[in-house]
Amino acid sequence: MIEELFPSLKQLTYLFTHKSENGRVVAHCLDLDLVAVGPDFETAEHRLNFLVSGHIASAIATGSMLLLAHKAPQSYWDKVKGCPTLQTGTLEVNIYNPISANGEIGVVKADCMAVA
Repeated sequence: MIEELFPSLKQLTYLFTHKSENGRVVAHCLDLDLVAVGPDFETAEHRLNFLVSGHIASAIATGSMLLLAHKAPQSYWDKVKGCPTLQTGTLEVNIYNPISANGEIGVVKADCMAVA
């Protein structure tokens, strides 16, 4: 249902990087330019999923579709091309107000944590 309302949200791209100075994992949703940080891959991804699903639901519920139009700078997209690991998954988004819409969005996960 979500992809029918917003074809640009058919798939999201997540970029994962490792901050060597503090050992934290940075998870970045490039399509919405949202970032979450965690002590490990799973925590960073969980936090980013929470932010992204809430951001999408809030934009739809309030009719603020421009919130879904801000992408990360090209330099981050370029990093995905050099990542040795790409995985796919889905993100469940539930929207209850003002319209009821549920669905899944494909997610590409670029693991660049080992890239210098």
